Amino acid sequence: MRKLMLVCLISLAMLTGPGCWDIRDINNRAYVSAIGLDTPEKDARAGYRVTFVIINPSGVKRQSRAESVIVQTVEAESINKAAEQLQSSISRTITLSHLRVLVIGEGIARRNFYDPGNYFEKNPDVAIRLRLMFVQKGEAQKVLQTKPRFEKSIANELVTMTQLERDFSLTRNNFFYHFIQDLRSTGGVAFGSRVLTSPAGAIVIRDGGTVFSDWKLAAWLSDTETQAANWILGKGQATVDAQMEGGVYTYRVRKKSVRVVPENRNGSLQFTVKLKTTGEIVEEQKKNLDLSSPKNISKLEQVFSRTIAGQVNSAVAKAQNDLGVDYLGFGKKLKAYDPDTFENIDWASTFPDVPVNIEVESKILNFGLAR
Repeated sequence: MRKLMLVCLISLAMLTGPGCWDIRDINNRAYVSAIGLDTPEKDARAGYRVTFVIINPSGVKRQSRAESVIVQTVEAESINKAAEQLQSSISRTITLSHLRVLVIGEGIARRNFYDPGNYFEKNPDVAIRLRLMFVQKGEAQKVLQTKPRFEKSIANELVTMTQLERDFSLTRNNFFYHFIQDLRSTGGVAFGSRVLTSPAGAIVIRDGGTVFSDWKLAAWLSDTETQAANWILGKGQATVDAQMEGGVYTYRVRKKSVRVVPENRNGSLQFTVKLKTTGEIVEEQKKNLDLSSPKNISKLEQVFSRTIAGQVNSAVAKAQNDLGVDYLGFGKKLKAYDPDTFENIDWASTFPDVPVNIEVESKILNFGLAR
C-alpha cells in the first residue's frame, strides 16, 4: 500500500511540476545540411570563406511559401571560427548532425585539403556518409546558392545525384571518409568527385573527377577519363560505343568484376588487370546486324572487349605518363599482396614505369526485345 501511495505521489509531482526548457531541444537547433569552403574574398586575414546551408523548418512544411533553406556566408581564420561567428547571429544552436554535402572550391583544393579534411574528420557530429565534391573553375558558394530543380534544397539535389552512381559511370562517387582514408593511407593521393556550374550559373552539373597528390589538387579528369578510371575503381554500370562492319553499336554493361593482380617475378614487378563484363546491346546505328547469329554476337563481344581494354589502358597511361600519380590504387593492391616489396621501394617514383597488362572479357546476354 505504501509503495502504491509513493508511486501516486511521484506521478502527481511530475504532472504538476514546472516544465523544463532545454536549449538543446530539437526545436532549438539549426541543422546545417551543406557547407561550402572557398578562399576569402573580403578579409585578407581570413583563411576561409564558409557557406552554410541551414534547414528552415518553416519551409519544410507542406504548402509553405517560405524558403526551405537559409544560406549564410562567413569569412574567418578557421572553419570553427566561422561557425562561431554564424552562431552569434542566429537564435538556434548550430549542429552538423544533418550535414550531407561538403563542397570545396578550387582555390581551397589547390591550396591544401589537409586542414579542412582534418576538421570534418574529427568533428563528432559529422555523419560517416557525408558526400564530398570539388568545384572546377568555380566556387562552392555559387554551387550552394544554385536553385534546385527537383528537390527542396541544393543539398538534397546533390545527394540524389550521387545515388545514381550505379546507372552512371561518368563521375567519381565516394564518401568523404573514403576520400580521407585514401589520402591518409597514400600520403595524400586520392580520386574524388567533380562538380561544375553551367555558364549562366543556373544549373549544377556533376560529372568527371579530381586527382589529389600531396593533399592538393593535381588535376581534373573529364567524364570520359573518369569512366576509364571507373573500370578499375567504380561500382557503377557503363555504356560503351564500338564500331564494327560499318555499324555503331552501344553496349550497356550491367555487371562487372575486376581483379588487379600484382606479380613480382625475380624482382621484376608488374600488374595484370582482369576485367569481366556482362551486358546487352541497347542501340545500333547505320547498319542492322543479325544479332540472332552467335557468330555476330561473338564478333561484337571481341570488339567491346578491345574497346573497354583501350579505355582501361588510357586510364593507366593518364596516371603513369601524364600525372605520375597512382590514383588508381595499384600501390594499395601491392601493399596488401606483398607488403615487404612495397615497403622496400619508393612507390611514387616506381609506379610510372611498372608494366600493366589489361585482360578484358565481355559477354552479351541480351539485345532488343530478346531478354
